[in-house]
Amino acid sequence: MRPRASLKKRAWKMARAKPLGAVSLLIIAFVVVLAVFPGPIAPHDPLVLNRGFELAPPSAKFLMGNDQFGRDLMSRIIHGSQISLIVGVSSVGLALGIGVFIGMLSAYFGGKLDLIVQRVMDAAEAFPGIVFALAIIAALSPSLLNVIVAIAFTLVPRNNRIVRGSVLSEKNNVYVDAARAIGDTEARVMWRHIFPNVTAPIIIIGATELGGAILTEASLSFLGVGIPPPNPSWGSMLSGDNRIFMIGSPWLAIFPGLAISIAVLAWNLFGDALRDIWDPRLRGR
Repeated sequence: MRPRASLKKRAWKMARAKPLGAVSLLIIAFVVVLAVFPGPIAPHDPLVLNRGFELAPPSAKFLMGNDQFGRDLMSRIIHGSQISLIVGVSSVGLALGIGVFIGMLSAYFGGKLDLIVQRVMDAAEAFPGIVFALAIIAALSPSLLNVIVAIAFTLVPRNNRIVRGSVLSEKNNVYVDAARAIGDTEARVMWRHIFPNVTAPIIIIGATELGGAILTEASLSFLGVGIPPPNPSWGSMLSGDNRIFMIGSPWLAIFPGLAISIAVLAWNLFGDALRDIWDPRLRGR
């Protein structure tokens, strides 16, 4: 009982110290529940066309109103959270895996390898992220998998740079020399000794990038090159023919826009809270 009580006490103390981080974590948990259990939570089928209820305003039956096809907007937003979470987690996870691997190798071995890799990363980072993603999808085709790959590749250069900087500051420490002295291989030194000491910035950047990934997916869907219809996506709800009806039916823009804004803000605030907790220079604040 004591460890559990101590854990609760520490969690409460952390929530009091970082109230915005605690609120953002609750919002994230709520979005995750919506994404994992959209079927039982959504009041209607997001693809069913309710004849006679086209552009129906918010009411007791349809809490957020209907779109021009009579589809329940609330159900589409709930199911859209699943796509946003899948794209966000998958793209950020893929980007972190590639960026960590490249950044670790580049920083640890240095020399020509580091020079070549970093020039390639600089060239990739010179392109705006949304333009880079659009180019990748144009070369492939709009689909869930291709959107994940496109967003991931826009994040790799940033992840590589952050991991590289962290590894450069760690590889000359005494514990690395001690590991080499007892006969550890280079691979073991990298992944067994250095990698655990650079996980904090990796987790922080991952949490922050999740909000950006959700926003990028919404932007791609808004431009018509994201998740193909009729799959519900927050960005696609703001694009296409929907824009024609938004002046007379503002709920078509208000509720999807709020969903995107709240989700992105929650992930950004959560990432900032993690940074403040793990960065010793900011703990006093």
